[in-house]
Amino acid sequence: MSLDVSHLTKRYAGRAVVHDVSFRVDDGELVALLGPSGSGKSTILRVIAGLAGAESGTVCVDGQDVTTLPPRERDLGFVFQHYALFEHLTVADNVEFALRVRKVDRLTRQRRRDELLELVGLGGSARKYPGQLSGGQRQRTALARALAHQPRLLLLDEPFGALDARIRQDLRQGLREVLKRIGTTAVFVTHDREEAFSVADRIMVLHRGRLLEQGLPQQLYRAPRTEFVAGFVGRANLLPGELTPGGVRVRLEGDRPADDAIPQRVKVLLRPEELWLDEPDREPASVPGRFVREALVKRAEYLGASERVYLELDAIDPVQPEAGGRRYRIEALRSMEEARLMPVQPGDRVSVCARALHAVSQPDLRVLVLADATREGRALATALLHWGERQHALLTVLGGAVSDAQLRQPLEQFRQSFAGDLKLVDTGSVGLDLWQAARAHLDGERYDLVVLPASLAHGPRLLDLLAERDLRHVLLAGDAPAAWPEGGHWSMLLRAFSSAQPELELPAEIAERLGARVEVRDLDGHLPPPAATAPPQRWRDALTLRRIPFTTLGTTVTARVDAGPGAALDPAAALTVLDLGPRAGLGPRQQTWIQALAGRWTWLIVQPDEADLGLAPTSSALHGRTAVPLAAQAALADRNTP
Repeated sequence: MSLDVSHLTKRYAGRAVVHDVSFRVDDGELVALLGPSGSGKSTILRVIAGLAGAESGTVCVDGQDVTTLPPRERDLGFVFQHYALFEHLTVADNVEFALRVRKVDRLTRQRRRDELLELVGLGGSARKYPGQLSGGQRQRTALARALAHQPRLLLLDEPFGALDARIRQDLRQGLREVLKRIGTTAVFVTHDREEAFSVADRIMVLHRGRLLEQGLPQQLYRAPRTEFVAGFVGRANLLPGELTPGGVRVRLEGDRPADDAIPQRVKVLLRPEELWLDEPDREPASVPGRFVREALVKRAEYLGASERVYLELDAIDPVQPEAGGRRYRIEALRSMEEARLMPVQPGDRVSVCARALHAVSQPDLRVLVLADATREGRALATALLHWGERQHALLTVLGGAVSDAQLRQPLEQFRQSFAGDLKLVDTGSVGLDLWQAARAHLDGERYDLVVLPASLAHGPRLLDLLAERDLRHVLLAGDAPAAWPEGGHWSMLLRAFSSAQPELELPAEIAERLGARVEVRDLDGHLPPPAATAPPQRWRDALTLRRIPFTTLGTTVTARVDAGPGAALDPAAALTVLDLGPRAGLGPRQQTWIQALAGRWTWLIVQPDEADLGLAPTSSALHGRTAVPLAAQAALADRNTP
């Protein structure tokens, strides 16, 4: 029998815990709903069984719509995590219970009972009571009872969750063999990826109420599309990278971008078992399909049949070791034979090598919201939390709004719906203002987008922050921060026809999500150069790749932005994207542009300069970085609550 779930949505207390989930289970297929706690997997199972209703969507079993039928009329079997056996009945009577209710004759009941008890390995336990059984035997009894009336579909909710590891391992293969032997279609819920891999024909991964990916276990492990799935189905090294026509390559901080890079955000997945270690004199390489990098051994962990080595990659350009840069922590899993041939100790330098590089095409979106305890700050925090929930983003809210009494209850509700993807950083008791707290926080965290209220755009402190920290994308809220501009018309003010073009991967991705239309204006009023001499227009590729409708006004805009506050501004735009140029060139001219856009939703893009590309030191002295007291940094870190 087959199962079709279409556009299922379920809400509790007005908040969706299952978001528009659709999938199909074919006849005889074993499908696992895999996800962490709070992902909505058990809720979906209860809706299929008729034990809970749904606000929208349909459930069809073998082509029959059972959405409105009571549980008994759906003819499904259900195995609960905690067995739900009748303690006053023997094993035999428990298995026969569903048949008695259906008034099946005694001889047929006994024959079916004996067949099932033999099938699940309880042939000699028919006269025992549940209290006389082990945990594994009780679960086998529950399985036999669920199969007794030959249900059209079997549902199992964490069937091994109450058992210890050894018994779980023994029962996994037994469950698969039983269901395959009788040809039962089954859906089971689990948070254990090893359990899902060993039992299921196909796996569906859920997170925060959404079905992120589905596929064969090998497919989800080797070639996941989303960053969450890559990390959830197995241990993963996820490094920044870029796509090229030749494939994906690792691009760490300080690495030059490829001339033919495809403008799309991407992470590179390296599974620990696909890495090997070599002597540290290997020639570094970061090209499509190949990765060689020097690393520092931090720790080696003995696992019996294998060894896990924890390593730290240094993003500093090897020809300028004095330059500062981010360090990336990865791990390699190798056999004990490999460990014997090349033993390592903490502090050793080694070369990390890999040939299997996989592009994760949907990396997480990490957003930092700076919100103080003002009406504007509260409105911005609330607006971005709603938006982040819809867009499945990872949000951090930093500032006094976190401890504001008016937001206490909403924040708790959002914390539940974000399922660990929301961090709240209260700065009220660490002796730092919002700017100092942001500096301290950004020293240890990286974000794709930073969002500020409109009031913080005034004065020089915003440009100071942009010059001191490697922020590429900053969103300034408009005067009405509750009105996040979804869809509509965006105006992009770029150096559209020059050789220095901004990175539009992230704005293009968000524009696609929100269904925006884009108008591109050249900041300097340049005409498009002849095709033969035109530099590659990465902004055009970024928009085209996302199928975003756009027009260009490079031939009609003749006024320069610095000629007057509104020279090239479109008053009808829901959001304005402004290219501020290289980080090293930020100054009064850019401040004038930002002031001209006061009160509007404005997306600021800061281009990498030579320091960002590993061509010059990025020390605190270079950018006049203001030091934050160590005690304040520690206090701020303690208040970062996941």
